[in-house]
Amino acid sequence: MIVAAYDIRTNIVRRKVADLLIDQGFERVQKSVFEGAVIPRVQFTSLRRNIQHLLRKGDTIRYYFLCNACLIRIETDGYTRHERT
Repeated sequence: MIVAAYDIRTNIVRRKVADLLIDQGFERVQKSVFEGAVIPRVQFTSLRRNIQHLLRKGDTIRYYFLCNACLIRIETDGYTRHERT
């Protein structure tokens, strides 16, 4: 699994990056954090290149590659939108 986390200054660039990630099968798990299933390297390289072209001075995105052993160790606290009352 790939986790992508970004710090992007402008709304328009943030929206474009989020859209690119979602289009590639990533799921938003926090406002600036997305999780995605494993995708072919060539597809990831293309996605990364497209995102790099959008970034401006001060913007960053980080990609974390998690192995299967790491996936079962993910722990989450808090409430999802569906659980709030």
